[in-house]
Amino acid sequence: MSIKEKKSKEKIIGTVIELLRTEPIENITMRRIAKDAIVTLSTINYHFQSKDNLIDLAIEKAFTDTVGTWDEVYTNVKGNPITKLRILFKAGAKFIEIFPEIAKTSLIRELQNPSVKDSTTQLNFAYFQALKDIYGNEKSDQDLKLLAHMLISASQIGILRADVLKETIGYDFAKEDDRNYITDFIFDTIIQKRNK
Repeated sequence: MSIKEKKSKEKIIGTVIELLRTEPIENITMRRIAKDAIVTLSTINYHFQSKDNLIDLAIEKAFTDTVGTWDEVYTNVKGNPITKLRILFKAGAKFIEIFPEIAKTSLIRELQNPSVKDSTTQLNFAYFQALKDIYGNEKSDQDLKLLAHMLISASQIGILRADVLKETIGYDFAKEDDRNYITDFIFDTIIQKRNK
């Protein structure tokens, strides 16, 4: 890929990220992307083949630029395995604070079209590795993967039903203190207190 093509591709992805900050996904058309990125539709189709592919790449880039990859987050954090997993768990919530619409869009898309290659599955793998560090051989790999799924599912419900949480129990996922309480509560309930 030439430098010009690479820059064009990056510009298109950047345009989609900006649109996702302010527009519901159903309002974002390929024509709108082309217009805002100042490229042709054929250029977008050449690089991404479909709107879905483009949206997925934009969401992934927004997350990686904001939080880093799950591997990087876990590897670069100082502390014991529980502290590291807690920080990894909260990193996703931080992304939601910065990009609430992108986060909801991503979750809904992955729940409707699950894949072993989606970011939820990748996150599950990262959580599994962290849980392996915490529990060692005390739990089977199958149980650790189930714990990872439980962490992910609980946080996804918190994100997707944030308005209901706020209305029914008074916690606002958009406020950092409330979000930290919610994520700590989920984490401590699922990953029982341990001395590691």
